[in-house]
Amino acid sequence: MGIVQEDPERHYFSSKVATDYDMLWSNVRMDEDNRKFIDNCYNRFYTMLPKNGIVLDAGCGTGIAESYLLREGFNVIGVDYSEDMLKIAREKAPSVNFRRMDIRKLEFKEGTFDGILCAGGVLIHIMESELDKVFGEFARVLAKSGAVFITTRAAEEQKEVVEEAHEGGKINVNYHTRNAVESSMQRCGFSIVNYAEEWDAVGRLFKYMYVHAKKA
Repeated sequence: MGIVQEDPERHYFSSKVATDYDMLWSNVRMDEDNRKFIDNCYNRFYTMLPKNGIVLDAGCGTGIAESYLLREGFNVIGVDYSEDMLKIAREKAPSVNFRRMDIRKLEFKEGTFDGILCAGGVLIHIMESELDKVFGEFARVLAKSGAVFITTRAAEEQKEVVEEAHEGGKINVNYHTRNAVESSMQRCGFSIVNYAEEWDAVGRLFKYMYVHAKKA
């Protein structure tokens, strides 16, 4: 188990938590149906991108998704707010350019990326009032007709709670509604291509939303 942080906002600013996180999420065992569903979601995203396209992994954590993106032939840049997470990511995928960055204030020029992946628990750390900042930045750095694939915890009602993280420790968790996410994305210039929900792979305690969208 990871250490319990006094401040949930600084949960991931710890080398031990980053290590525990990586060990857990790099070895998640899914049932066949869950694995097939997630594979289909990623494959849909891949088909929305040009060959050898440039993909931003927004909130890359310890670089778990990078091997899949590289295998598909994409050029990948990963950003995360935790330097402890990025240290592990750089060791796992040395060919990827990893940078410490706030996804609400991306330090890239307009139209830099063909696609953006924002998967796992990234958006649980973003309040509903800041979704427009995130999706606005995504739209700004995406090329014309660029694609985005996001996943985050889904709920019937918007809420923010403090929970025990899977890897141990306390974290603030924002559960988002479909309407809140889709409305924010549309305000920021995205058209929704597909929306789906599925139980989480660890414990089946809550559902995740999976959203594919294109820059209009």
